[in-house]
Amino acid sequence: EVGPDRGAPGCTPQLSSPVQLKSALVASTAPGFVKASVATTISHATPGSTYADTIVSIDVADGTGIADDDHILIGSEILKVTDASGAPTLAVDRAQQSTTAPATMADGSEVFLLATDSAGALVPDASSDILSSVSESTKADYNSFEC
Repeated sequence: EVGPDRGAPGCTPQLSSPVQLKSALVASTAPGFVKASVATTISHATPGSTYADTIVSIDVADGTGIADDDHILIGSEILKVTDASGAPTLAVDRAQQSTTAPATMADGSEVFLLATDSAGALVPDASSDILSSVSESTKADYNSFEC
């Protein structure tokens, strides 16, 4: 009979050194979506200036191809475009998809347009390692049996 903590009859339990395990249940905060293209760059009205994390209107060098409800990536922050009709000034909702607005965004930063599927949902990046940003690990003993 084989049980959860015992091997087959006549087998001897073998203990190994503790190993580090990562849990896939820990949420990742890293954006893992497909970048459609480098759409443009930030073009602050005062060159060399920055945008604070509370600013919801951002100037870009070229707003061509950016539309209402698009998602853009600047640094590690995902923003949702709420109004692109005033392009090159974009009205945005900050810190989307569990990202955080940085204290400042620099003039000249790249602005990536994120790809969406036919339903308008962001396309996940299949090449992302979902555990690469997991910081929680647990020590565990790996038990095996020698027969």
